[in-house]
Amino acid sequence: MTNKKNENISNKKPGTPINRQPNNHWNQNTAGSPKNQTARPLREVKLNNNGITPGANIRMTRVNNGSSLKANRGMKPGVGKKPEPGFSNGPKPNSNNKKKTSNKILYLIYTLAGIALILLVFTVIHFMKDGKSENDVSEVAKTTKTGVVTQAEEGISSSIYFGDICLGGMEYADFEKQMTEKSSETLKNIKINLENEKDVNQKKESSLSALDLGIILDFEKIYKNAEELNELIKQEPSKKSKTTSLFLQVVKAETIEDNTKDLLEKNPRIAELADIEDNNYKLHPVFVIDEIALKKAVEDFSIEVEIKPGKLAATTFNLETLEFEFVEVAKGYKLDTEKLIDKLKQAFSENKLNESIKLEFVESDEVPEEEDVEFGLISSGFTELVSHDPARDSNVRRVAELLSGFVIQPGEEFSYWTNINPITEENGYTYGGAIAADGSYESVIGGGICQGSSTLYLAAVRADLEITERNNHTIPSAYAIEGIDAMVSEWSDLKFVNNTGYPIAIVGYYVDSTSVEFQIYGKKFPPGVTIDLDPHFISQAAAKAPNKVVNKDLEPGEEVVVKNGIIGSYWSTDKVYYRDGIEYDRVHLNNSYYWSYAGTIEYNPDSPDSTTTKTTTKKTTTEKTSTEETTAGEPSGSTDPAPVTPDPAPITPDPAPITPDPAPVTPDPAPVTPDPPVVDPPIENPPDPGEAEP
Repeated sequence: MTNKKNENISNKKPGTPINRQPNNHWNQNTAGSPKNQTARPLREVKLNNNGITPGANIRMTRVNNGSSLKANRGMKPGVGKKPEPGFSNGPKPNSNNKKKTSNKILYLIYTLAGIALILLVFTVIHFMKDGKSENDVSEVAKTTKTGVVTQAEEGISSSIYFGDICLGGMEYADFEKQMTEKSSETLKNIKINLENEKDVNQKKESSLSALDLGIILDFEKIYKNAEELNELIKQEPSKKSKTTSLFLQVVKAETIEDNTKDLLEKNPRIAELADIEDNNYKLHPVFVIDEIALKKAVEDFSIEVEIKPGKLAATTFNLETLEFEFVEVAKGYKLDTEKLIDKLKQAFSENKLNESIKLEFVESDEVPEEEDVEFGLISSGFTELVSHDPARDSNVRRVAELLSGFVIQPGEEFSYWTNINPITEENGYTYGGAIAADGSYESVIGGGICQGSSTLYLAAVRADLEITERNNHTIPSAYAIEGIDAMVSEWSDLKFVNNTGYPIAIVGYYVDSTSVEFQIYGKKFPPGVTIDLDPHFISQAAAKAPNKVVNKDLEPGEEVVVKNGIIGSYWSTDKVYYRDGIEYDRVHLNNSYYWSYAGTIEYNPDSPDSTTTKTTTKKTTTEKTSTEETTAGEPSGSTDPAPVTPDPAPITPDPAPITPDPAPVTPDPAPVTPDPPVVDPPIENPPDPGEAEP
């Protein structure tokens, strides 16, 4: 646009270009003219094809640059081409006055053009900032002026950091002091990620920190790198680079990235010393590698990831042969420590800390130790079916079927409740007798499953397995003495851990309407060693006073015991170790508390004719009564056994075939203890545990 304006002006007034006119020419007068003489108005002139105004006595010649005309005032008047019609031959206007007026106009035009250009630049900046605040614009302007970092500061620039330490103006002694305090934490946070495709725990990834590997920081080298970086970023960019950078910052939004890229292209050494983040320089760490410490750390790590040859592992148990079926022994693998050490050295030397290292293994030549392990029957638990309830007995049979042949691997925890669920008719269960919250009996789906858990509990303790959860019933069970039962429900479970180091298997047997037995197979005990349970009576909680209910349907003075009262008790059970029948060790196993419940008596308060009162005990299942003559005024007793549960719902078909009868097992002896005197309970009755199973 500037060239076009100059061209139009030269057409109007040929002569020396206005932008080359010395400033003092504006105050000079043309020879022979008064100082304050006003120039005459310029006439419209046109150039002919040769570029010379007709009628002028000035010869024009082109200067060396070929863009302007130079007046030669040495030509004689009248020499030249013939004037064209319409031009006067009168006196010529003063050329100096014409130049002065022309120059003023041109300068005014240039001034206005400059102001317009400035306004245009600010308008462009306003639209390019895209809604940023004035502070953001000033920051952009500051960035435009300084580039990435061009502060001329004393010592190291404040834009240079190592970690969170700013080295601006810092001497080495101060830097060393701060780094000594933060070195351990810094090294702890510098980690190398490791990929382990052979990780048996399926974690696949782990890491080692610089601190774990015995690597330290070279403070002196880091500080020298900061000084070198400081000199590099103080170097001024070239004039051309400044102009280009200014244009990019005004026109483009990616000014900082472009300047950073330009700076790194001109000084590739900067990228070797630091990363540029948020217009600051983050120095790369410099490490000192201790070969001995690194080797020891890698060797210790190799032990953690080593895969030893597999031991004997059984996945199934054959119920016909009563033997484990073992799988092929797995191979072992060891970490290639030399390759890992080389990769770690390279990562810390070249600052490739963000790249994961893939662990390499070599097949282990270690052969698994041959152990003389004898597998067979370890223990058993046995209880009799005494309820005479076929529906309940079928539930006991069902849990024996579900658990028979179940294999528990070393270290695994077994949950009885988990492995017999769901307790539904679809899963083979039916309605059977169970203990309700008030101590009475009721018919529920799955009634009888607690006899299975109590029987398995006996076998697990005798196999010396670690019991992790067990709870007793609210009242003693007819099939197990106090202290050795195990109740299960939605809130209570029987759990134990296979702590033998070898697989174990559960085998369940059910003898129709007679008994249930659970056996545990695994690594056999040394010859002559057995384990048993020894429960001890601690104290008794007296039965509560019976609840008396008026029943006018009874004969006057007659009383009927609807529900017997139950006496509570406290028990402590030990686990006893025997060798050839002689005790050689004893440990406490559990405590048990059985609730006391008040009985219920119905009576007719009307006075009888005789001096005696009839007390009748109802048999709720058979609707038969038994009478007992007592002296008038003497309290009635409540010594009848627990009532029999009502007739159950129709019996479901028998479940799947039952496993073969096991080898004969001797019945478990029950230790006899003298009956202690009745004493007050040591604690108040705990909260009602809810529904349990007899």
